[in-house]
Amino acid sequence: MKLYRHWARADVTRTDAEGRPAVTAAYAGSDRSPEDAQARADALAQARARWVQDRSGPADPFGGYGLTDRPLREAVLWRQDDPAGQPQAALTRSRNGYVVLNATQLMIVDVDHLPGPGAGQHVRALWARLRGEPPPAPPTPLDTLLRPFLRRHPEWSVRAYRTRAGYRLLVTHAPLDARDPTHLRLMGELRADPLYVRLCRMQGCYRARLSPKPHRAGMVRPAQAYPYRDDRERAAQQAWEARYAQRAAGYAAAELVDVYGTGAVHPALAPLVRLHDEQAVQAGRPLA
Repeated sequence: MKLYRHWARADVTRTDAEGRPAVTAAYAGSDRSPEDAQARADALAQARARWVQDRSGPADPFGGYGLTDRPLREAVLWRQDDPAGQPQAALTRSRNGYVVLNATQLMIVDVDHLPGPGAGQHVRALWARLRGEPPPAPPTPLDTLLRPFLRRHPEWSVRAYRTRAGYRLLVTHAPLDARDPTHLRLMGELRADPLYVRLCRMQGCYRARLSPKPHRAGMVRPAQAYPYRDDRERAAQQAWEARYAQRAAGYAAAELVDVYGTGAVHPALAPLVRLHDEQAVQAGRPLA
């Protein structure tokens, strides 16, 4: 999981070729301390400023990688490390303000589109009509997706949730590392959103939104980006979070539909499943 406990911003002001002041900003993270993050940000801002001014040094002083390659610049609300000290699960606050569960071992599958009843269902309904029998109950979209998959993987256990845009699946029978290409391929079999699979691969973790999107709760996202530059921005963010918590209490991010497969929940995953359900599932509240 690409995650830092601390983030810092640095600004460097230099004069451009026409004598006008130009500000160059850079962000950096660290697991050691806020001071280490600040030192890294300072060095990065200086490198960027030099490159902008005279194009000296490497063509890209930031490594030349895409956005999803980088550790996500999100405030860490809670973090659990593995025995080697690497992040294994965390709650973070996204740039849009909602809370996200990040997990390296609890497979979370984001599914936006599911297939409808296949030709076989129509054939069975026709035969029932010819025999004068009541037609069989049509399978749900989740049945159409999961029943064939579970015939191929009978040891699996999948908790299925409805979300505002589709479905979310939590795979609970065993830890399944997000860095394993086999597990990412299985997500494809479950019709996971391809962009979400790419994010999981690049970040080395699965992600699930636990609280409403602000615009669905009648709010705009925070005006200030993390890390906050001064006490004024920090106070504005705290005020935003207080208003958001009041609005978010009236909504849910997910609704449990059914449990498919064995129903097993691995002991190592049980705390994260409980955390997800306690924060994301609010019975009787609209999905947002």
